Amino acid sequence: MKTTVLLVSATRPDPAALGGVDVHVAALATSARHAEVLSAYPSSSGFVVEAWNPRRPVAVVSILPGEDAHGGVGAAIAAALRGTRADVLHVHSPGLGARAIAAASARTGCPLVVTLHDHSLVCENYTLLEGNVRYCGIPVDLRRCDRCLTKTYARPAGAVQDWRADMHVLVERTRVFVAPSASVLDHAARVHPGVRERSRRIAWGVPDASARRLRRRDSSRAGLMGARGTSGRGAETPLRIAVVGVFATVKGADRLPELLSACRGLDVEWHLFGATEGASQRALHATGASVIAHGAYRRSELARRVTNADCRVALLPSIFPESFSLALSEVTAAGLPVIGTNLGALGERIAEGSLGWTFDPFDPTRFASLVAGLVADRALVETAAARVDALPVRTESDMAADHDALWASLGSARADSTNASRPQDTPTDDELDALFAKGIRNSAAHPESRLEKWVRAVRQSEFYRDLGLRRVLSESTRHAVDDAIARLASRRRRR
Repeated sequence: MKTTVLLVSATRPDPAALGGVDVHVAALATSARHAEVLSAYPSSSGFVVEAWNPRRPVAVVSILPGEDAHGGVGAAIAAALRGTRADVLHVHSPGLGARAIAAASARTGCPLVVTLHDHSLVCENYTLLEGNVRYCGIPVDLRRCDRCLTKTYARPAGAVQDWRADMHVLVERTRVFVAPSASVLDHAARVHPGVRERSRRIAWGVPDASARRLRRRDSSRAGLMGARGTSGRGAETPLRIAVVGVFATVKGADRLPELLSACRGLDVEWHLFGATEGASQRALHATGASVIAHGAYRRSELARRVTNADCRVALLPSIFPESFSLALSEVTAAGLPVIGTNLGALGERIAEGSLGWTFDPFDPTRFASLVAGLVADRALVETAAARVDALPVRTESDMAADHDALWASLGSARADSTNASRPQDTPTDDELDALFAKGIRNSAAHPESRLEKWVRAVRQSEFYRDLGLRRVLSESTRHAVDDAIARLASRRRRR
């Protein structure tokens, strides 16, 4: 019999997303073969529970007022666990409410799995960027944490201790922590040492064969790049570097102008693949570098697009310690070696797999020296590319198979909550069942409207995400439009 798993995240899983929790949860839900997988997330309508293959709403559970055991997201999760008869609760966003999640697991007897997508167990500022500027290194002096959280989240002194105390409750309840890298596990273990002995290392995977190994094998180029970067026909060619991913501050967007400026005079073309703000693009063009913006992309099309642009290297300039870097997997699966920052899992994986070169994103002079060396000796690039090509490609199906095995081992150990003593001041079984039954009725009474389907399709389109549109609308304006449409759709649903 299949294990039933409830995947809980802070936002709606989206297989068309460029990365992050949304695309990861969707990949697990669609790729699992030996488990019955459902997903759940809070929305303006309530706590949405969905089935997959095909995707459909199961219930929209009301999130009752209050943050105690009777209200908030904890009661909604507990109701969803009972209503779906889930064997395993797998949480991807512990920031939803650590104590509430732990209480829901304890209330229902469901074994709890937590995936370390970021550094939420360590700090509310889960990127660990001090003042939203630079990696903090998890300081011993908590006064630095107080100053940072005051600036980034307007929190009072002592907020980091309170946050970690709440997370400690979750850590104690969790049966298994899924860590995609040694780096993210090491960060969590510095504050919660117990996570290490209950961890399972499971790396992410790329979506499908269409995202793999399409780099050109032009014999007139491969292996014939000379010291001056010439092709076999004797014509000089620029080194084409693909800058891949969402162009956000944490991904190094604000560092790119200085890094590219430091490379002025080098024979390099910078090809931007991903969605970004118009301001970021203008700043890059102002550097005088040769910049070509290709805009947003669908993940399955990335390999084809970087191949058509004749890119030979990828640049990943993240300034925070990533937990895995799905973009690294995608560009290496497409056959490109990588220039990546020396932080977190990105630096760890590049070094472990000999996938390319690392650099300090705050040292533009050394970055320029590294790029200059690759421009001068293209054989270095070709050798690295051949090494990347020889590596096996891990797919989403491989990743899901590892999760299937984990869930099966935990599902058989679920406690029988009917025989357990119910924690004081928590909803009764009848109250939880009634809450879920009402959620089923809510879902049936308010199906997704044509407007909502249209808005979702537009948001997933390359046109909407593309650079051209974002030069017309600033990022803040675009989010305001998003919010207005969401409110309109929500009001229409309630009528």
